[in-house]
Amino acid sequence: MTKEISEDSRELFRLIAENVRDFAVFMTDLEGRVLSWNPGVGSLLGYAEGEWVGRHSSVIFTPEDRERGEHLSEMETALREGRAEDKRWHVRSDGSRFWADGFLMLLKDGRGEARGFAKILRDDTEAKLTEERLRESEERFQRVVELSPDAIAVHAEGVVLFINTAGAKLLRAEGPEQIVGKSIAGLIHPDYHEIIRGRMEKASRGEESHPEENKIVRLDGTEIKGELD
Repeated sequence: MTKEISEDSRELFRLIAENVRDFAVFMTDLEGRVLSWNPGVGSLLGYAEGEWVGRHSSVIFTPEDRERGEHLSEMETALREGRAEDKRWHVRSDGSRFWADGFLMLLKDGRGEARGFAKILRDDTEAKLTEERLRESEERFQRVVELSPDAIAVHAEGVVLFINTAGAKLLRAEGPEQIVGKSIAGLIHPDYHEIIRGRMEKASRGEESHPEENKIVRLDGTEIKGELD
């Protein structure tokens, strides 16, 4: 099978495999059986060359991904489009998992016929965990803000980007969706527009301003007294 792959493809693969140490790089046939090995396979996946060559590449997929046929879908995409991204959890020889960032590339012979695949992977676990921690932190913050009894609103250039349930209730809106996207000027008494504009300009320059009492107009037209920060 390897002899049927074009010389250019084999040379390109050889250069990649020899010059990248932080990546696992290997070739498979069209059925997914491993044909080659580089040192990155040992350091990232934990396999020695003798126990790696000849295995089916699906061994690095998680059991749940194998059950869903993700390894087959990846090869089908590469056959159809020339390459397929491989960003998912994978499994090392010892059973531990890591987040892989890589791709599967289709290899063709001199006649342009598909003969195999080249797989390139690197460990991007730390970036993935950081992303997940950030998302979880944002979700916790969102829950705290939503459950806060205080009115909280976020705006940019005078347009409301976010308001929590308490803020919407204060303005007698049916929900935050009635407020988001509206101009703050529509919620503040016209007599105070210049004051608010001045405070926004100070904030854009990084200057502090002291809270001031402002008349706020509810959606039903009634006025309340509120402190706007």
